Amino acid sequence: MIDIKTLIEETDIFKTDPEFVRGIIKTIAEDQKTKTDEENSKSEFERVRLARLEKELELEKLRLQTSSENINNISTDSEYAVNNLENLI
Repeated sequence: MIDIKTLIEETDIFKTDPEFVRGIIKTIAEDQKTKTDEENSKSEFERVRLARLEKELELEKLRLQTSSENINNISTDSEYAVNNLENLI
């Protein structure tokens, strides 16, 4: 980093207009920070989105399990009713 600073300070443009060069460097640094912040925001959004999808998948699995258990209960109830009818006959 110091080498870059020395190289910049030795340029003709820095010697003639150091504020201009500092302004450019500041703008580049701010742009880089903004870009990094945007990437971090996108990453966080994707993490939240993934967590939400995982919860939705878990909920759907529970719904299917409940549905399957209800079908099994209906089947058992039907078998019980048939057996009772057979016993009555």
